[in-house]
Amino acid sequence: MATDLSQENEQFIDDQIANGSYGHRVEVLNDAVALLRQHQGVLAKIDEGTRQLRGGEYTEYDDDTLRARFLELKDRARKRVEARP
Repeated sequence: MATDLSQENEQFIDDQIANGSYGHRVEVLNDAVALLRQHQGVLAKIDEGTRQLRGGEYTEYDDDTLRARFLELKDRARKRVEARP
C-alpha cells in the first residue's frame, strides 16, 4: 500500500523508529489509525451528549441533590464489591 505523507509526518515516523518507540513503520501507522478511531468514537459521544442536552435529556442537580446522587452511586458500588465472590 502506498502512502503519501508529508515530510514532517515521515520524519516523525522515522524518529519514532529511531528512538525505539516502534520497531517498524507499520506499527506506527497502525497505532495512528487506532488513535484516529478512538478520536472518532469520542467525537461521536460528544455529538450524542450534545443531542441529549438539546433534547432536554438530562437531570439538573443542586448541591443537595448532587450529594445524594453521589451517595447513591457510592452505595451501589459498595454493594457490587461486597457481592463479588
